[in-house]
Amino acid sequence: MTESKSYWGVTVPQRRDLRNFGLVMAAVLALVSGYLWYKDAMDPAQVVVAVAAGFLIVGLVLPVVLTPIYFPWMWLARILAFVNTHLLLGFVFYTLFTFIGLGMRLLGRDPLDRKIIPDSDSYWQRRESPLLSREHYLRQF
Repeated sequence: MTESKSYWGVTVPQRRDLRNFGLVMAAVLALVSGYLWYKDAMDPAQVVVAVAAGFLIVGLVLPVVLTPIYFPWMWLARILAFVNTHLLLGFVFYTLFTFIGLGMRLLGRDPLDRKIIPDSDSYWQRRESPLLSREHYLRQF
């Protein structure tokens, strides 16, 4: 397979990619049309099903025609994916660590043992387990 050039950060699609794009767009638009029909919006449903039929026919017969629609659509998809990923990861990260931190403070747990001892000379803690032999380090697993 040859390397494809990139346009707007979207790789140049193969014929199979364009066909899949046309079929997926037709399926999604058919679902939207079904929803509109269910809500008794017949005129918009007919327009959407006509566009879905257009995507289906063009996707099966001549997928190259979908190229001008493919690039902006995939460019928008890349932007949305970037924004959603960062928003979701940031939300999960800060929510998770906020609740863990609040829970540990409420329970009085301090896994790092950060309490301040003013009359102590050092915060050094001796190792409770004995030192391991050299053989242990040679065969760790």
